[in-house]
Amino acid sequence: MERVWLPGAQEGFLRGVGLADGVRAAGDYIVLGGQVGQAPDGSIAEGLRAQATQVMENIKAVVTAAGGSMSDIVHLTCLLSQETLDQKKEWWEILTNLLHDYMPDSQPAATGYWVTELASRRYLVEIQATAVVGGSGS
Repeated sequence: MERVWLPGAQEGFLRGVGLADGVRAAGDYIVLGGQVGQAPDGSIAEGLRAQATQVMENIKAVVTAAGGSMSDIVHLTCLLSQETLDQKKEWWEILTNLLHDYMPDSQPAATGYWVTELASRRYLVEIQATAVVGGSGS
């Protein structure tokens, strides 16, 4: 995979938080529907950090089942149902740390949204992912 950044001021910022403006990849295109902080046994993690970690575990399980790894993820769409500025700052810190923990050698393109509510009021975060598995250069 080749990471692509726009030239200019954001280049250092995006690389610093582990994101790319774009990704060029070839291989099997895997699209993961929105993953929430619910474990396979149906339990829902408590709190933003615990839910975000469960989301990443769910993403990892699906990508692995498709024959890939977390480094094959080329795009994330992150939805967060938090309302205050402090909660948004906490989420940014959590997301940055999770990207480093789960994808230390990757820099996927990413989009983030603040939403009023997800499918259940108990869900605090949902992340959609796109992976390209098995392409040259991955």
